[in-house]
Amino acid sequence: MPELAAFAKDHPQRTYKKGEIILHAGQTPFSVFYIQKGFVKFYGLNDDGDEQLVGIDRPGDIFPIGWTLGKHDTAFYFHEALSPVTLSLLPRESFLKFLKEKPELSYELYTGLVDRYMALSSRINSMLQSGARYKLLFSLRYLATRYGKPYPLSPRKLVIDDFAVTHQMIANMIGLSRETVSIEMKKLARDGFITQRIRRLVVDLEKINQLLSS
Repeated sequence: MPELAAFAKDHPQRTYKKGEIILHAGQTPFSVFYIQKGFVKFYGLNDDGDEQLVGIDRPGDIFPIGWTLGKHDTAFYFHEALSPVTLSLLPRESFLKFLKEKPELSYELYTGLVDRYMALSSRINSMLQSGARYKLLFSLRYLATRYGKPYPLSPRKLVIDDFAVTHQMIANMIGLSRETVSIEMKKLARDGFITQRIRRLVVDLEKINQLLSS
């Protein structure tokens, strides 16, 4: 959304280090946040205080959506920098006024929200799978299609290297233990579905799609 990007650049910016909390659940936001650079994860906490990852916002996204559009009085989730992040701080009233003056931008925002909805639907689908292997495969497909880039060495593969996809992150996504995820990821690597390094995950999307559609 070029117009939104230009609008955002005219407002103050703030940077956050990886791991820094941007918003706490229940906090009243002081602005609409537009992501210029980096990735922001949003999550809740279960009864034991463990993180339950809901999703990851990327450059060009705004948050928190519920508060921005007047659906919630506070932030619904915790928002944390998944990588070094640069955010533009947009006053809510100015942002909503800008949207009303730009109907075509409202449509682009709507399509972006549809993309988020489809991505979250895919996440829910992964959680509904009965076995750990299929939970992982659906989750890897979600991560690759939403955050992956073409892998230069193979057109059938996507690479995620803008942030580290850790076993703990995946465990928090799908409700498995980190140990179970580590075991299953080793099996998927052995079978050629993925190649993983410290800050790079290569996913053979074609191979995963073939298995999941069979």
